[in-house]
Formats: sequence, structure tokens, C-alpha cells
Amino acid sequence: MSPRPPDDQPTDQIDRLYQLPLDEFTAARNALAKESGAAGAGIRALQKPPVAAWAINQVYWRGRAAFHGLTAAAAALRDAHTAVVTGKKADLRAAGKAHEDALEAVVKLAVAILRDAGQPATDGTRQAIATTLRALPGSTDPPGRLTTLLQPTGFELLAGLPAGLAPGPAHAAPKAAAEKAPKT
Repeated sequence: MSPRPPDDQPTDQIDRLYQLPLDEFTAARNALAKESGAAGAGIRALQKPPVAAWAINQVYWRGRAAFHGLTAAAAALRDAHTAVVTGKKADLRAAGKAHEDALEAVVKLAVAILRDAGQPATDGTRQAIATTLRALPGSTDPPGRLTTLLQPTGFELLAGLPAGLAPGPAHAAPKAAAEKAPKT
């Protein structure tokens, strides 16, 4: 988790740190801390993101429409899961597909940004990006300043499951029908 910027330090300077090429982050952070006087200690504590988190930050700064499309699709998927859990109707399949499509678009953009920056775009990095994106907004870091990789919790864990596998009334019906069937 990245510390909040000191009150006397403009957030736009800190935002610029997270937009820099990854290999420039530490030197730029230290220079900003040095010129910031009393606020320098807080700035020096800002963490350099791992490659996958850096790529997600770059999508936020460079591909805001795709990033917001993913967050909107994630919210719609959570709303659909919440509706089903509370006994209301919702199209989990459509919400899940929209989320997966938005997720794939952001992952592709992040991988392209990595390649353009000369950073490794390995399968492991791609998986870390996708996993972290599934967990958003699970961080206290402001958007564009992600400093850690995240793991999904809650409904995000269900995002990859087919709608037919979710427990609920649909699975109770066959059991109830079997109990009512005449015994032979």
C-alpha cells in the first residue's frame, strides 16, 4: 500500500512519478523527496510498483476509457451476483461476458504497454495483471498508483465460474423434484 502524499505535496507531482518509465521511478521519487523538505520522508516512502502493477497504472494513465470500462463491467458483475444471491433475477452470463471482454481488453493494452516499454511480458506477468485486475478496486492505493499485486476476494472469485455452477434455486429444483418423485 502506498502512503498518502503529504498535505503540502501536490498530488500531481506524485501522479507523475507513477506515469514514468519503471526504471526511472526510484531516482525521480528520491529527487522529489529531496526537494520537498519536510514532506520528503513521506515521498521517499512511496513504493516502486512491480512490473504488473506498473502496467496497470499505465493503462489507467494512458487508456482511461478501457480502465473505466473494466471498472464499470466489474461493478455490473458484482451487482448481478448480489441480485442473484438476494433472490432477484439477473443475467450473470451477460454480465460475466462483458466483464471478461473488458478484462481482456485491459490485459492486452497492459501487455502492449509493457512491450513498448521494453519490459518483460511473460505469461506470469500477464497472469499477475489479470489476477490483479479481477481484484480491483481491492486496494487503498488511488487509481494509477497501484504498488502491489492483488488477489480477488468476494464476488471477484466467482467471476470465472460459469453461471450454472453457482449454488442457488436452480440446483435445489432437481433435488426437490427427486424427493417428490414416486418411490418404486
